[in-house]
Amino acid sequence: MQSISTVLCPKRSDEVYEKLRAYTVETAVGGEQLSEGALADQFGLSKTPVREALYRLVAEGLVELIPNRGYFVRRVTSEDVRQVLEIREALEGMAARLAAPRMTDDDLQALHARFESLAQLRRTWQEQKAPTAAMRDANSFLHQTILRVARNGRIVESLRQLRALMEHMIRVLAAPKRYDKSYQEHLTIIEALDRRDPDLAEAAMRRHTASLKNDLLQLF
Repeated sequence: MQSISTVLCPKRSDEVYEKLRAYTVETAVGGEQLSEGALADQFGLSKTPVREALYRLVAEGLVELIPNRGYFVRRVTSEDVRQVLEIREALEGMAARLAAPRMTDDDLQALHARFESLAQLRRTWQEQKAPTAAMRDANSFLHQTILRVARNGRIVESLRQLRALMEHMIRVLAAPKRYDKSYQEHLTIIEALDRRDPDLAEAAMRRHTASLKNDLLQLF
């Protein structure tokens, strides 16, 4: 018979993983050490579920395991940016191509409503901090709508494996000027979707992702 600790360990490992993943993506600094012992004390657990969670983060590319030193939040490199965004350009470009002719009037109305709301916020941007949370929400809504309408689970799964690293990269590197630029690029994508034109939609999405890649690479 399995012990209680054995039965509970996977659930505890999942909980630790979710919390550590959120911290790594949203807050952590590259090169920061993640101590098994300190984390185990923090969560009130043994080191085993903590170690399992850290292994998963290593597999996702968010954390590095350095022999004889321990676990560290991965530093973003120019090669990370190039490789991840080249993959994203290809996959999301194809998703936009598939989604364009499948967009319903309701899908398009929802996109326009979200970005019209964002447009109202943009009028207050001058001499104020850009509403980054609203920008992230609108960006996510557009990309998730395209993936949902594209109806290709393989693309969704491939991007899911990269999403945490993409979020971490953009948080660490994205300059404020990217917000306005991304907003304009997103409007171009929506215009192509309005036309339900696969060629225009794919081209607009590829230009958006390539533009992000080029801007981030200039920071190295």
